[in-house]
Amino acid sequence: MVSVAHFEIVDYVVLSGMLCASLAIGIYFACFGGKQTTTKEYFKGDSKMGWIPVVFSMMATYIQSNGMLGIPAEVYNHGANFWFTWTGIIIGMPMAIYGFMPVFYDLEITSIFQYVEMRFNKCMRIFSSLIGIFNMIIQASFFTYGPAIALNQATGLSVWGSVLTTTVIAAAYTSIGGIKAVMWVDAMQVIIALLAMLATIIKGCIDIGGISVVIDKCIEGGRLQPLSFSLDPRVRFTFWSLLIPNTLGWMQGYSTSQIQVQRYVSCATKKQVERRIWLNLPGLVLLGTFYCFVGLILYTAYWDCDPYNSQQIEQPDQIFPLFVMQTMSSIPGMPGLFVAGVYSAALSTTSSILNSLSAITLEDYIKPHWKSLSDSKATILSKLIAIAYSLVCILMVVVIMHSGGIVQAIDYMGGATVGANFALFTMCSCLGLTQSCLLGALLGMLCGISMGWWVSIGYQVYRPPSSPLPTSTANCSNVLGEAWLPRPTSAPVSSDDIFDLYKISFFWMMPVSWFTAILTGSITSICIGSNEEFGLKLLSPLTRRVVKTFFKNKYNQMLMLENERPSDSITKGIKSNPYKVELKNIRPITDDYKNPAAATNIVIKTSLRIFSCQFSITFQLFLLFTMNAVARFGIADYVVLVLMLFASLAIGIYFACVGGKQTATKEYFKGDGKMGWLPVVFSMMATYIESNGMLGIPAEVYNHGANFWFTWTGILIGIPMAIYGFMPVFYELDITSIYQYVDLRFNKYMRILCSFIGIFNMIIQASFFTYGPAIALNQATGLSVWGSVLATTIIAAAYTSIGGIKAVMWVDAMQVIIALLAMLATIIKGCIDIGGISVIIDKCIEGGRLQPPSFSLDPRIRFTFWSLFIPNTLGWMQGYSTSQIQVQRYVSCASRKKVENRIWLNLPGLVLLGTFYCFVGLILYTAYWDCDPYNSQQIEQPDQIFPLFVMQTMTSMPGMPGLFVAGVFGAALSSTSSILNALSAVTLEDYIKPQWKSLSDKKATILAKFIGFKFLIHVACILVVLAIMHSGGIVQAIDYMGGATVGANFALFTMGMFMPWVNTKGALLGMLCGISMGWWVSIGYQIHRPSSSPLPTSTANCSNLLGEAWLPKPTSAPVSS
Repeated sequence: MVSVAHFEIVDYVVLSGMLCASLAIGIYFACFGGKQTTTKEYFKGDSKMGWIPVVFSMMATYIQSNGMLGIPAEVYNHGANFWFTWTGIIIGMPMAIYGFMPVFYDLEITSIFQYVEMRFNKCMRIFSSLIGIFNMIIQASFFTYGPAIALNQATGLSVWGSVLTTTVIAAAYTSIGGIKAVMWVDAMQVIIALLAMLATIIKGCIDIGGISVVIDKCIEGGRLQPLSFSLDPRVRFTFWSLLIPNTLGWMQGYSTSQIQVQRYVSCATKKQVERRIWLNLPGLVLLGTFYCFVGLILYTAYWDCDPYNSQQIEQPDQIFPLFVMQTMSSIPGMPGLFVAGVYSAALSTTSSILNSLSAITLEDYIKPHWKSLSDSKATILSKLIAIAYSLVCILMVVVIMHSGGIVQAIDYMGGATVGANFALFTMCSCLGLTQSCLLGALLGMLCGISMGWWVSIGYQVYRPPSSPLPTSTANCSNVLGEAWLPRPTSAPVSSDDIFDLYKISFFWMMPVSWFTAILTGSITSICIGSNEEFGLKLLSPLTRRVVKTFFKNKYNQMLMLENERPSDSITKGIKSNPYKVELKNIRPITDDYKNPAAATNIVIKTSLRIFSCQFSITFQLFLLFTMNAVARFGIADYVVLVLMLFASLAIGIYFACVGGKQTATKEYFKGDGKMGWLPVVFSMMATYIESNGMLGIPAEVYNHGANFWFTWTGILIGIPMAIYGFMPVFYELDITSIYQYVDLRFNKYMRILCSFIGIFNMIIQASFFTYGPAIALNQATGLSVWGSVLATTIIAAAYTSIGGIKAVMWVDAMQVIIALLAMLATIIKGCIDIGGISVIIDKCIEGGRLQPPSFSLDPRIRFTFWSLFIPNTLGWMQGYSTSQIQVQRYVSCASRKKVENRIWLNLPGLVLLGTFYCFVGLILYTAYWDCDPYNSQQIEQPDQIFPLFVMQTMTSMPGMPGLFVAGVFGAALSSTSSILNALSAVTLEDYIKPQWKSLSDKKATILAKFIGFKFLIHVACILVVLAIMHSGGIVQAIDYMGGATVGANFALFTMGMFMPWVNTKGALLGMLCGISMGWWVSIGYQIHRPSSSPLPTSTANCSNLLGEAWLPKPTSAPVSS
């Protein structure tokens, strides 16, 4: 086997020198070169950038790490016809220069989506910028993954180490140095990348024997062959699939790319922009030639011993780093130069994207809602946003690592969103004659995204077999020795049964989405018409000439409108939309509300806007849901589930548009203190009707017996203590965040500490509550666990953010009823199938699931009277006294007496719920007593037993599996939405309001709905789910991971309210000791994993039920405790 050389000291010196130089440039521009104190300097370089940084920075956007690794691998496997992608420059680039660029330059905007608001409205701007942000995050994630492959192959550094290094360094110099640092670092990194490519080509040609040998061998191997002119879009490389899609690709990349537009506005004049775009074209063509020629060198080097099929590499994209380390390690510093080149390409593109994401977020989401934001504060905020986005990009790398080739994966995942967004700008600037109206543009975008993602997901699901050109391993024995092993190959998959649209070349992904959006948007606009009018500056110069030549009346009308506008700067008019003309003969808004028809129209429009802005993200997740579901879920089941989800969103929309509109924080967090008994009682219950309870408690009873029911005995003492000992304090203070009490009792530092601990605990809880339905849906419908997690968090966030506490509590009421119905239906059907309650009781007594509780004082025993009564007394006391979720329900009532009555009213429901949970566990044991699903490998986790039972016994009744999954999903959404609203309240009251003294109530409410921390909370929840998936049962894991923080926080409030002698220092020390003790025990458990002792189960009858082919789950040797 050929050994691959790794990095020497000189290689590390080269690589470290490049990284240090990048950081040094960022530090220079932060300290000396302007200091980046204004947003104009930070995002536009004060519009004084010279030609060298601008030209090289434009090139750097396309000198990507993915290009350096993916394109040579693409040419190696599929031939050099990939080079013809650069022919799209011939048409695409002039269209970008003369058709789109002047519009953006003349408007002097920072975010390209400011243009969308001028042309249509604010909601359309938000919708399209969300799509743009999503696509840029995907791109940045790919650009960090590229060097991770290179360094993993070259130096043995872990992929995650490389990803973190790339993002941290890019975020560092981008955040402190702004666009100036980005562009000058780009210039340096372009030179390094080109030198690395050129050195590889020269050394490769010398070692192989010259260019003539490369050409001869590649012609012989089919890598150099004439281009096909076939019209079949399923063929990977044809003249049409390379010219048409890449014409659109280059046009989009140099016209409506946020990255390039920032480079345009960094120039002093429009003429300078044109020249600098033309100047960078020779470099782009040279770059493409380098990439493709390296691919030919790779084929010549490995034509008789393919590295992938001989298992020298794990991914096709690693072939270039392998070649460098095998052939260039004899020259000191050359491997370092190559890796520095790949790193430079990645850093350059990633930094550009982070700067662009920062610009979009500031201009589209923060400035419109923070009117008093000074320019210096905005600049500081921009730097922090860039850092935050770097963390998000790291998460996306997880998705990328499961994709195929880098180049193909980018087009399939990102093509739909890029195409739809480009179509929007095309309709805006080039289709003025079709009266492209708001509805047409919105419908066009949605159809474009739908079509693109349909084809993309279809490809990912069915994976039509690709047809790479032939490779050989005939000479591997001579090269690698006799011990080498060929890569195992699976049987070829027939593509005859796959829908043809799923087999189209990946080049067509963006054009399919673009054309669908353009066609739908134009037809819709023409059919419904539009009375919107706008100035000429919002149209492309090319369209202006067409209008002037063939539609003179229209041109004169638009010119007159342009002249009527005030001469203020364009950017100052964005808020008032100076190019949007209000229609004549329209009543004032006050009159509209007096007119019932007009008022109804306004409500409908508002609902549609909220729907498009809040629900658009979930569209792709629902598409994934329908694509991946298996036959076990029937149509009726989907109807039940989808109705529940839509009803939840509808309640949120109602309270956003009609039921108060949530314009004040008191309404958003407290329901104006006027909530009725029904939503309050059911919402209190909903906090404990959680998906973990529906899945975890029946599994707990199945494995350890029904003594778990005695946890509800803690209500006897815990709830009265909560009602009369704690609740009155919070209610009389009329606070929103419970940690405001800590500030009053101790000081603000204690408030920050314990609110941080509380946030941590709620994030853990929310993560568990999203994991529950993920298990259910994975078992019931085949939907991936991660798809369910994302769907739960996004849907919960949607109706929570727009509808506030009112929506949360009324959705809770609906979901409690659904969950109870699902449990009741399962119990009734289970009892009927098994033979009645008496059979269940007899079998469970026989199997040890029904037995008297032990009164042992040994705390190591799982279920004793004392371990169930004492901890759960404290648990119920804490849950109904110092829980942020419950306190918000208390202050939503009109009087303290009403709070007391409503807490007492919800207790019977809690006891009934606990009885249901435990009885389902007994039914499960009776059903599976002689063939345990876990030990017979029917399920992967113990908590999946309940969904398995439902799908095995209730599929004969249409809609029943759907009702069960809707119940689990409803429980998860209810708990998650309550936590999100609580986190919103805590973050606003404890972290934002104390620092922002002038914050008005209206702005505070908007911040509570839309500020980015909710997105970060989702990210944190998803990360914690990873930890949960490696824990044991759900219930046990919650107690072990969350008990320490909950207990310490509860202790603080207990000391504050019941121990007047406790001071701040004592409380702080007590909290820290409590957390330390709790986490010491928790971590010790996680490390040593003492063996549990579930009650016995059997697989004696599995052969009769499952057939002779079933296999028992492998068991490890018991661990001595």
